[in-house]
Amino acid sequence: MGNKAYCLVTTSQNARQSVQERAIDYAKCNQLQFAPRTGSLDEMSSLHDPEPTFFIFTATGMYAWYRQNAVHFHPNMAKLRITHLMQGKHDRMTQVMSLKKGERVLDCTMGMGTDAIVASHVVGQEGYVKAVESEEAIFHLVRYGLATYDFPGHPYLIEAMRRIHPIHDEGLNFLTQASDQSFHVVYFDPMFRDPITTSSGIAGIRGLSNRNPLTEAHIQQAIRVAQRTVVLKERPGSDEFRRLGFLELPSSRGASVAYGVIPVFTGRG
Repeated sequence: MGNKAYCLVTTSQNARQSVQERAIDYAKCNQLQFAPRTGSLDEMSSLHDPEPTFFIFTATGMYAWYRQNAVHFHPNMAKLRITHLMQGKHDRMTQVMSLKKGERVLDCTMGMGTDAIVASHVVGQEGYVKAVESEEAIFHLVRYGLATYDFPGHPYLIEAMRRIHPIHDEGLNFLTQASDQSFHVVYFDPMFRDPITTSSGIAGIRGLSNRNPLTEAHIQQAIRVAQRTVVLKERPGSDEFRRLGFLELPSSRGASVAYGVIPVFTGRG
């Protein structure tokens, strides 16, 4: 598992009884502690050591709060990327994966779930996406968001989100227990060693994220579990591609991300 989080469930100030009941029920079902709202989050946080991550239930949903940062679930670029795919345009990630309808994808680093949502749209109802997240706070935030987020007029986005299977586990642990060739693609998008400081979405969760680097064991297990390819997303020119044995694919000029692949038939030698 990644960094152990201390998570508490509470509500917005002066929350209605229905909101309190929803928060208490969530805490109970997920073996989390419910903390009645007694003041500001700063004041409540100061009463605990270590500093907790709060899940705040409101009349409209739930968000996370950590060290004075509110983190809300949002599909981010998934909507635009899926719209482009529906218009017949290319999506670089799914192109690198050679992803097709009906296939199985294992996302070992779910994060905010954007890439998993796009993959879920491509594989459709006939396929499936399992998304593993090691960090408890991010797992709860994103799992809740994938199950409840609504975007009227965009059923294709909601359907893709609802089909994802989020799993709270460390990627290597899940891989070790997975069967040989049980997924067509195994995907890694770890926190970049050299972060993209202009990305507000990433900045919001970076303090909650697992920043441990991938290991050779991750990759060895991924090669065993994948049928076709293992994919790594990193910064262009990152030493991680070379260190972990990935072939970095050409990226467009000025691109902020690049992809590396290990074709499984090559990995199996």
